[in-house]
Amino acid sequence: MIASVLDTSIDSLLGYKSFVVSDYDKRYDTTDYYWGITPNNLCYEIMKLRPPVKPLKVLDIGCGEGKDAVFLARNGYIVTAFDLSETGIEKGKKLAEKCNTYVDFFKADITDFRATEYYDIIFSSGVYHFIKLEIRRAFYALP
Repeated sequence: MIASVLDTSIDSLLGYKSFVVSDYDKRYDTTDYYWGITPNNLCYEIMKLRPPVKPLKVLDIGCGEGKDAVFLARNGYIVTAFDLSETGIEKGKKLAEKCNTYVDFFKADITDFRATEYYDIIFSSGVYHFIKLEIRRAFYALP
Protein backbone atom coordinates (compact mmCIF):
# COMPACT_ATOMS: atom_id res chain seq x y z
CA MET A 1 0.00 0.00 0.00
CA ILE A 2 2.89 2.36 0.75
CA ALA A 3 4.39 1.71 -2.70
CA SER A 4 1.03 2.48 -4.29
CA VAL A 5 0.65 5.75 -2.38
CA LEU A 6 4.20 6.75 -3.36
CA ASP A 7 3.65 5.65 -6.98
CA THR A 8 6.64 3.31 -6.91
CA SER A 9 7.38 -0.40 -6.72
CA ILE A 10 7.99 -2.49 -3.64
CA ASP A 11 11.47 -3.27 -4.98
CA SER A 12 12.23 0.44 -5.17
CA LEU A 13 11.11 0.92 -1.57
CA LEU A 14 13.45 -1.85 -0.50
CA GLY A 15 16.35 -0.36 -2.46
CA TYR A 16 16.52 -2.88 -5.30
CA LYS A 17 17.39 -1.51 -8.71
CA SER A 18 15.88 -3.08 -11.77
CA PHE A 19 18.41 -3.92 -14.46
CA VAL A 20 15.53 -4.16 -16.93
CA VAL A 21 14.54 -0.52 -16.43
CA SER A 22 17.98 0.91 -16.89
CA ASP A 23 18.62 -1.39 -19.83
CA TYR A 24 15.46 -0.31 -21.67
CA ASP A 25 15.86 3.33 -20.74
CA LYS A 26 19.29 3.16 -22.38
CA ARG A 27 17.90 1.38 -25.45
CA TYR A 28 15.09 3.92 -25.81
CA ASP A 29 17.26 6.99 -25.24
CA THR A 30 17.79 7.71 -28.96
CA THR A 31 15.95 9.66 -31.63
CA ASP A 32 15.04 6.39 -33.39
CA TYR A 33 12.56 3.86 -32.08
CA TYR A 34 14.40 0.80 -30.75
CA TRP A 35 11.70 -1.64 -31.93
CA GLY A 36 10.77 0.51 -34.94
CA ILE A 37 7.27 1.87 -35.52
CA THR A 38 5.82 -1.04 -37.50
CA PRO A 39 3.15 -2.71 -35.36
CA ASN A 40 3.54 -6.24 -34.10
CA ASN A 41 1.66 -8.83 -36.19
CA LEU A 42 -0.48 -9.53 -33.12
CA CYS A 43 -2.10 -6.14 -33.66
CA TYR A 44 -3.43 -7.31 -37.02
CA GLU A 45 -4.71 -10.52 -35.42
CA ILE A 46 -6.55 -8.44 -32.82
CA MET A 47 -8.17 -6.45 -35.61
CA LYS A 48 -9.32 -9.68 -37.27
CA LEU A 49 -10.63 -11.26 -34.08
CA ARG A 50 -12.05 -8.16 -32.37
CA PRO A 51 -12.53 -5.41 -34.97
CA PRO A 52 -13.32 -2.00 -33.47
CA VAL A 53 -16.88 -1.87 -34.77
CA LYS A 54 -17.83 -0.59 -31.32
CA PRO A 55 -15.53 1.09 -28.79
CA LEU A 56 -13.26 -1.62 -27.39
CA LYS A 57 -10.89 -0.89 -24.51
CA VAL A 58 -7.34 -2.22 -24.81
CA LEU A 59 -4.72 -2.46 -22.08
CA ASP A 60 -1.17 -2.67 -23.48
CA ILE A 61 1.07 -4.14 -20.77
CA GLY A 62 4.75 -3.25 -21.17
CA CYS A 63 4.14 -1.00 -24.17
CA GLY A 64 7.79 0.06 -24.60
CA GLU A 65 7.87 3.06 -26.92
CA GLY A 66 4.19 2.67 -27.75
CA LYS A 67 4.19 1.57 -31.39
CA ASP A 68 1.48 -1.06 -30.91
CA ALA A 69 -0.63 1.09 -28.60
CA VAL A 70 -0.54 3.97 -31.08
CA PHE A 71 -1.39 1.67 -33.99
CA LEU A 72 -4.42 0.27 -32.16
CA ALA A 73 -5.58 3.74 -31.13
CA ARG A 74 -5.26 4.99 -34.71
CA ASN A 75 -7.51 2.13 -35.76
CA GLY A 76 -10.35 2.95 -33.39
CA TYR A 77 -9.55 1.24 -30.11
CA ILE A 78 -9.55 3.06 -26.76
CA VAL A 79 -6.04 2.31 -25.55
CA THR A 80 -4.40 2.49 -22.15
CA ALA A 81 -0.72 1.56 -22.10
CA PHE A 82 2.00 1.34 -19.50
CA ASP A 83 5.65 0.51 -19.21
CA LEU A 84 8.36 0.66 -16.57
CA SER A 85 10.57 2.84 -18.76
CA GLU A 86 9.87 6.56 -18.45
CA THR A 87 11.89 7.11 -21.63
CA GLY A 88 9.68 4.63 -23.50
CA ILE A 89 6.49 6.27 -22.21
CA GLU A 90 7.66 9.73 -23.31
CA LYS A 91 8.49 8.42 -26.79
CA GLY A 92 5.08 6.75 -26.97
CA LYS A 93 3.38 10.04 -26.15
CA LYS A 94 5.37 11.79 -28.88
CA LEU A 95 4.49 9.08 -31.40
CA ALA A 96 0.78 9.35 -30.54
CA GLU A 97 0.92 13.12 -30.94
CA LYS A 98 2.73 12.80 -34.28
CA CYS A 99 0.02 10.37 -35.44
CA ASN A 100 -2.83 12.64 -34.23
CA THR A 101 -4.20 10.05 -31.86
CA TYR A 102 -4.51 9.56 -28.12
CA VAL A 103 -3.26 6.79 -25.87
CA ASP A 104 -3.52 6.98 -22.09
CA PHE A 105 0.17 6.28 -21.37
CA PHE A 106 1.52 5.98 -17.85
CA LYS A 107 4.52 4.55 -16.07
CA ALA A 108 3.99 1.43 -13.95
CA ASP A 109 5.76 -1.73 -12.88
CA ILE A 110 4.03 -4.91 -14.10
CA THR A 111 4.79 -6.64 -10.83
CA ASP A 112 2.86 -3.99 -8.88
CA PHE A 113 0.14 -2.94 -11.34
CA ARG A 114 -3.44 -4.09 -10.78
CA ALA A 115 -6.16 -3.23 -13.26
CA THR A 116 -8.97 -1.28 -11.65
CA GLU A 117 -11.30 -1.32 -14.62
CA TYR A 118 -12.51 -3.73 -17.29
CA TYR A 119 -10.67 -4.07 -20.61
CA ASP A 120 -12.01 -5.88 -23.63
CA ILE A 121 -8.50 -6.78 -24.78
CA ILE A 122 -5.32 -7.32 -22.77
CA PHE A 123 -2.30 -6.98 -25.06
CA SER A 124 1.31 -7.71 -24.26
CA SER A 125 4.22 -8.27 -26.58
CA GLY A 126 7.24 -9.79 -24.89
CA VAL A 127 6.36 -8.90 -21.31
CA TYR A 128 3.49 -11.05 -20.05
CA HIS A 129 5.77 -13.92 -19.04
CA PHE A 130 7.47 -11.64 -16.47
CA ILE A 131 4.22 -11.44 -14.48
CA LYS A 132 3.68 -14.02 -11.75
CA LEU A 133 1.01 -16.56 -12.67
CA GLU A 134 -1.42 -15.53 -9.92
CA ILE A 135 -1.20 -11.89 -11.02
CA ARG A 136 -1.67 -12.87 -14.69
CA ARG A 137 -4.88 -14.65 -13.73
CA ALA A 138 -6.18 -11.46 -12.12
CA PHE A 139 -5.69 -9.57 -15.41
CA TYR A 140 -8.10 -11.80 -17.30
CA ALA A 141 -10.48 -12.85 -14.50
CA LEU A 142 -14.09 -12.28 -15.41
CA PRO A 143 -16.14 -10.06 -13.07
